[in-house]
Amino acid sequence: MPRAVKSGKSNKQILILRAYIVAGAMLLLGVAVFFKLIDIQYFDTYEGKTWKERAETNQERTIKIAPLRGNIYSSDSSVLATSLPFYHVGFDAKTADSAYFEKHIKAFCQEFAEQFPGKPAATLEKEIRQKRRSRGPGRYLRLISGTVNHFERERIRKMPFFAQAKGGGGGVFETVPLRYKPFGQMASRTIGTHGTDKSKPAGIEASFNSFLAGKGGTQMVEIAENNMKIPIGDYIERPVPGMDVYTTLDMNIQDFAETALRKAILNFNADNGCVVVMEVATGEIKAMVNFTNDKGVLKDIYNYALQNASDPGSTFKLATLMAATEEGRFNINQEMVNTGNGRHNITRSITVSDVRNAGGYGTISVKKILEVSSNVGTVMLAQRYFGKKPEKYSQYLDRFQLRGQTGIPMEGEAESVIKKPSDRSWNKSISLPFISHGYEMKVTPLKMLTFYNAVANEGYMVKPMLVKQIRSNEQVVEEFTPQVSKEPIASEFTIRQMKEALAGVVANGTAHKINSPYYSIAGKTGTAQLNGPKGPEEGKYHASFAGFFPLDKPKYSMIVSINNPKGYSLSSLYGGSVSAPVFKEIADRIYLYDVSLHNVPVEKPEKEPAPVYLAGYSKDLTAIAGEMKLPQAPDAENDWISGSVKGREKTSWEKKYPAGVRLPDVSGMTLRDALFLLENKGYKVIYQGRGKVVSQDYREAGPHKEVLLTLR
Repeated sequence: MPRAVKSGKSNKQILILRAYIVAGAMLLLGVAVFFKLIDIQYFDTYEGKTWKERAETNQERTIKIAPLRGNIYSSDSSVLATSLPFYHVGFDAKTADSAYFEKHIKAFCQEFAEQFPGKPAATLEKEIRQKRRSRGPGRYLRLISGTVNHFERERIRKMPFFAQAKGGGGGVFETVPLRYKPFGQMASRTIGTHGTDKSKPAGIEASFNSFLAGKGGTQMVEIAENNMKIPIGDYIERPVPGMDVYTTLDMNIQDFAETALRKAILNFNADNGCVVVMEVATGEIKAMVNFTNDKGVLKDIYNYALQNASDPGSTFKLATLMAATEEGRFNINQEMVNTGNGRHNITRSITVSDVRNAGGYGTISVKKILEVSSNVGTVMLAQRYFGKKPEKYSQYLDRFQLRGQTGIPMEGEAESVIKKPSDRSWNKSISLPFISHGYEMKVTPLKMLTFYNAVANEGYMVKPMLVKQIRSNEQVVEEFTPQVSKEPIASEFTIRQMKEALAGVVANGTAHKINSPYYSIAGKTGTAQLNGPKGPEEGKYHASFAGFFPLDKPKYSMIVSINNPKGYSLSSLYGGSVSAPVFKEIADRIYLYDVSLHNVPVEKPEKEPAPVYLAGYSKDLTAIAGEMKLPQAPDAENDWISGSVKGREKTSWEKKYPAGVRLPDVSGMTLRDALFLLENKGYKVIYQGRGKVVSQDYREAGPHKEVLLTLR
């Protein structure tokens, strides 16, 4: 029995001892953990900072990293918009060791202050030393309030604290991608913005943002003073750069259009204006210009071509004449309309008049109606064919696709709205007459241009196109091809006559001032009174011109629209005086720029060459004959000679006129030689054309003897 008691007491002591041992071990472990936490929090560092500093300031977080946005290119692959890396420049005052810091700080501050004036070197050094001595979390200093570009960054990287060196370090850069347009403000509104620079998304940037934007990534960063973000390690999720957008814009044509429109808006002190140049066959927009006049400073801030739907005025008369021609199947030179004295009563109180000609045009052809832009003739023609069936007229307008949007893939395009007989706002007495000559509607310049472009394109409607391709790493991801209607908007019979009428407007009508001897233009002027909140505004007009060129094989269509030009008289504010000259200036420059428009003769060896006929002073012709390698040189003994050569045949030269001849024959001569001969004989010379003399006529005008020369 005693042994049993002793054994139990021994077991109890063993258990107690074990408990003490375990408790002591736990205590030691707890103390070890405690001291380890203290060590981690106050003494252990990561990238030069204790974990306590990081925890107290809560400076680390995961942020979204914006991807590099795709570029926008012109039709010849010139960059229109790109994202360039710019940099915030910061300084970690506590990274460098004491020896390195004291050795280089003065020289660094002096060099930095010289290259980036802002803070004096002494001030910069003082701020850096204060950050270095600070026991608080603040250790970063932003050296420049703004950003630096790549080249400036490279210069900074060669300075102490930024260049890699033992014991150095402390310089940090934060990348800030900014959008840059190499062409400046040219086509700025069309290129647009994507809404990150305190402006609303607009233009190509907004409309094709899903391609351009790319996919964002994530990264752990340290948020320093002034909200600088210092990357910690690599990306958590790497960003995917955006795709590139290739447009149809030709920046040379864009420049032509901007220059001409800018001059007109400033000359007429107009409120705003736009120009669109489009390729007829493809619908590719080669230029799109939009200007707002802000007290003499032109700004590209609103897309009038796409968004400004208003009464087009007389440019709409083409649609009425086309509808009537389709309906009546008449010849526009033979169908006559009696416009009377230029005033036509629609109702007892409402009259349409021909303002340009107070006495009226009398009885004129349909072609003449368009040439002189007769309001009365247009209204009467519409009433003749659609007065009892306005629904039919409205159906033609739908067939001509003058309602709705063009379908161009650009955000913000306004709807073009034209009243229908089924609308409550339709007035049986006045709606048809007013719509027929361009009122009671809202049509955008781009919509009107697509209609004129269809006429130029043999009646086939082409959807306007501003973007051709989407590429990723030079690989085509998506391609946009021309979209052409399967059926024409009118018959070949009508389209041919509309082209003839539009050509007549430029040759003989309201746009005769822009007629060109080098290429043919077809188009229509337009003038419409502007509407304000309370109705028509007195003295305020919308002047426009829509057309295409060259007439025989149209390659470009164009519309020029200018709002509220100021002038001394109403006639100076018409589309023919304000907008048509802008069209002509742009077209002239395109004609010189685009060599495909020039009819260069092609040599055909199978045909015999035309005879070369020369006449003039013998010494000059001797030199010319040598240059042309003619079979026989002229006889230098005779002063004035003429001759011809055909192929390799022998050339015979003869004296141009025998002695005693009072009126020399100057055919084949240059104007210089002809003037010399005739004026020495006492004749007054009048000439027309350019080139060589092809004919001469003699007449007596009082005491003067005149010779009229025709050159070609």
